Amino acid sequence: MGLMNSANLSGRRIQHYAVLSLIGSGAMGDVYWARDERLRRDVAVKALTATTGRRPRRGGPPAEALALSRLCHPHIAAIYDFLRHHDQELIVMELVAGATLKDVLAGGPLPVAEVVRLGRQLVSGVAAAHAANVIHRDIKPANLKITSSGVLKILDFGIAALSPVDGPDTVHDGSSGLALVGTVPYMAPERLRGEAADARSDVFSAGAVLYEMAAGRRAFPQRPIASLVEAILGADVTPLAMANPLMPVELDRVLMRAMAREPGRRQQSAQELLAALESVPTEPAGAATRLRPSNRRLVAIRRSALEMPPKTRIPAGLRGLAAFDALGTRHPA
Repeated sequence: MGLMNSANLSGRRIQHYAVLSLIGSGAMGDVYWARDERLRRDVAVKALTATTGRRPRRGGPPAEALALSRLCHPHIAAIYDFLRHHDQELIVMELVAGATLKDVLAGGPLPVAEVVRLGRQLVSGVAAAHAANVIHRDIKPANLKITSSGVLKILDFGIAALSPVDGPDTVHDGSSGLALVGTVPYMAPERLRGEAADARSDVFSAGAVLYEMAAGRRAFPQRPIASLVEAILGADVTPLAMANPLMPVELDRVLMRAMAREPGRRQQSAQELLAALESVPTEPAGAATRLRPSNRRLVAIRRSALEMPPKTRIPAGLRGLAAFDALGTRHPA
């Protein structure tokens, strides 16, 4: 269907939502800061692009809205409403103020206590999604937001698979055929082979994210894309003990298993991965327990670095907002 130009939504009123400003844009949609005038709260409104129109039933809501409607968890951004405005489909969601994990990791690895604490939050949210038969399929640092109080929220279920409705791990790309979608550096090997995604695919992705948090680099840093795919399918990950000797060996064991090439060798559920993380010590390997630069960086982020670039033109009182959940998010010029 032809969609209206979502860039025109700023300054418009859609039912009882006053759309105030564009937060970010990406392949899966444009995200706006808006005001729910009925409930007197700020919300995020995602205007879906034509490529996000997957739906289990003809004429029904898109899969992203259905996925979010199944979920209620403190570490998953909540859905409030689904609207059709003329020929535009809109999802109204919780507005999460904070920095993406991608932004946080730009300064290097996190201390082990933060890796374990945030990792447990991430995996508990993933486990809740799996319990509702939702496979995220795009767990990555850019889709994880950390609030000023240190709470992690999982965003962007735009390519989620709803079991048992969704089976094959491909979605319509809006053009002439089927395409594998996701973010390659965090994609499980079976997905790259064109096989179906299940809970263990999300376990792999979560393991790759935790590895990056601990090591300060991706588990698979290879470039270009052909070399990256080849590495995920056949290369061994550098042991965490070599990438960052301050990380405990117990965390290394948990993450190496989570990123096992064959799904049968990983933790078989997010709940099992969560239980494994519960046993990981939160003290650095060796005797180094002083406040490291990465600790100070996280404290600084919580205090003042959760601001969007000035170009977003959002009032100073709401500068804690970063681009909400569009894939490949960029701030508007």
